[in-house]
Amino acid sequence: MKNFRIVFGFSFWIVVILSVLLAPILLSENPWIQSLRGVSHYLRAERQYVTVNFDQNLNMKSGDPIFAVTENGLKRIGQILPASDNASLVAKFTPSARVVFFGDSPPITNDCYLTIHQSESSFEWAFQKLFPTARRQKVITELKATFELHQKEIVDEFSPIVFDTLQDVGRVLQEDLRHAFAQNREKLAGIAARYQEGFVEKRLIPLVKDEIWPIVEARSKPVLNEVGNEIWKRASLWRFGWRLVYDKFPLTDSNLLQKEWSRFVKNDAIPVLEEHADDFYALAKSIMKEISANPEVKLAGKDGIDQLLKDEEIKSLIKETLWNILFQNERLNQVFQDNFSNTRALAAIRSTSDKFEIKLREIGDQIFGTFEKGITREFAGILRNQILQRDQRWLILRYKDNSIKIENRFDLAIEIEGNFVRENDLIPEFVMAEVNP
Repeated sequence: MKNFRIVFGFSFWIVVILSVLLAPILLSENPWIQSLRGVSHYLRAERQYVTVNFDQNLNMKSGDPIFAVTENGLKRIGQILPASDNASLVAKFTPSARVVFFGDSPPITNDCYLTIHQSESSFEWAFQKLFPTARRQKVITELKATFELHQKEIVDEFSPIVFDTLQDVGRVLQEDLRHAFAQNREKLAGIAARYQEGFVEKRLIPLVKDEIWPIVEARSKPVLNEVGNEIWKRASLWRFGWRLVYDKFPLTDSNLLQKEWSRFVKNDAIPVLEEHADDFYALAKSIMKEISANPEVKLAGKDGIDQLLKDEEIKSLIKETLWNILFQNERLNQVFQDNFSNTRALAAIRSTSDKFEIKLREIGDQIFGTFEKGITREFAGILRNQILQRDQRWLILRYKDNSIKIENRFDLAIEIEGNFVRENDLIPEFVMAEVNP
């Protein structure tokens, strides 16, 4: 029995040892074997410590990553080291730094140098990070579907509130504009007098005499002659004549001529004018078309508009008036407050909020994360960048002579150069505002 245990134990360990030795050969394509082989190579490989000297003082922080450019994109191969064992993690303004290159990085030679890059960290970047194109489209589609589901209820609840608000706003703006014109009457009179002496008398009146009136006269004469002849045919000299004579007699106060004129205008002249209403419309249209096509009129209109737009007094007056009426108007603020803080408005807002609450919570979970699954990758990236001040900088390993192959570089360096590059041609995934799936 004792010999059996010895033989069994010896055989067991022989099998284990052979399995360990033969597994990498027999199962070379197995992902677990490849992972173990990579970890083993990483642990056995020797790290390389190098000092990087930049051409200017730069903000650098312990842990800022270093990447190498590979066929599959950027691969992390090292990081910035703290200046000392007790160094703070806060970024420091310094012209040099100690870095470590991991065991799987290419050899660092004198032909190598580092470029340091910095992320924008702006509101636009954070927004694009949280709301990439695909997510924005999805959120818009979901909100639109939710609104369409409750559209009639929402419109019915808010329409009276909006209508009343617009009525009150229109009333307040009308009253305040009238008051503003009254307050600035002297300034407006001064501006009008200045333009009367300048543009109107020197440019507009000669333009009307030389260009506009000849067009009006030439176009309107045929129509007016035709209408005048028709009215004249309906007029009776006898009716007007004897009434004029009778009104001249003493002791008469009947005013027959005025009465006949009123009758003639009402019963004869106005019907003729109404019959030619289409002719007058066509006449006005043709006159306006010819006037607007006149080169002198075009030039004068352009000069007048340019003069108004460049007039500092007018611009200042308009700016001051609009600012006081729209933004410094307590009455206008009170209108919005009264219409959107009453019981009816609060009930409508509460009802709409209840309709959107479930969908908004779902969208918030997609953007920020949940208690069960944790925060999202994008939100974590923003927190790291803005709160922990991480992922704000990264370095990229580059080579002065790109013709030299990596595996032939054996002259290991102790110090290498570095420089700051504003153009971010190679951006790590954690910095990208939008990552393609």
